[in-house]
Amino acid sequence: MADPICPETGTPMKRGVAPMTISYKDQSATFEMPGWYCDKCSESIHTGEDLKVSDQMLNRLKAQQKRQRPVQPATTAGPTPSSR
Repeated sequence: MADPICPETGTPMKRGVAPMTISYKDQSATFEMPGWYCDKCSESIHTGEDLKVSDQMLNRLKAQQKRQRPVQPATTAGPTPSSR
């Protein structure tokens, strides 16, 4: 990808990393997000490869949330043998 131009300022963007925070339910995480960043404003552009980093972090948060939730017992449909 050629160096993109910032859609807000019209200046060339630079490749780098910046802190990004994502949240899922009551979990949150801050990590270094690769991408193209504008020096003059907060605009950023991310490639498919860049987004794999945030996808991986989101999957970690989802797994953490799942481990912290108590497992609910399975319910059965229909009458139980003792109620017939």
